[in-house]
Amino acid sequence: RAVMEANGDTAKQLWVTEFVWTTEPVNPDYRRYAVDEQTQAAYLVRAYQMGKQYPWMGVMSLWNFNFAWMAPPGDEKVYWSIMRPDHSPRPAYAALWDDPSKERSPAMNIPGPSRPSAASGTPALEVASHEV
Repeated sequence: RAVMEANGDTAKQLWVTEFVWTTEPVNPDYRRYAVDEQTQAAYLVRAYQMGKQYPWMGVMSLWNFNFAWMAPPGDEKVYWSIMRPDHSPRPAYAALWDDPSKERSPAMNIPGPSRPSAASGTPALEVASHEV
C-alpha cells in the first residue's frame, strides 16, 4: 500500500489474490510455511476481518477451494485447499462459513445446508437451481 501511496494511487483499491496458509506436511519447500488445520482456519478468518478494517482493501481471493480432489496424493496443492480430497470441509471452511463478521452476498442465498459438517456427512457444497 505504501508504494501505491508514494505513486499517487490512493484512490485505487488493493486486491489480494491467491492467499492461504498451507497445512503441508510432505514437501520440504513448503513445510516451513505450514500450520496445523486449526491455525489455518484462525489465520484465514483473521485475514478477512483485517481486510475489512482497511477502506482501500478490495477483493480478497482465497487460494484454493479444493484442488485436493484433482491433485495426486502428496501434491503440494492438496494442503493449500480448504476442502479434503473426499470433498469434506477442513476446519478453515467451517470457520469462514461461521465467521459472524462476513457479509453474505444475496447470490449466496441458495438452498443447501446451513453449515457444512464433515462429522454429519453433509456435503460441503450443494449445487441448486435457482433464478436470479
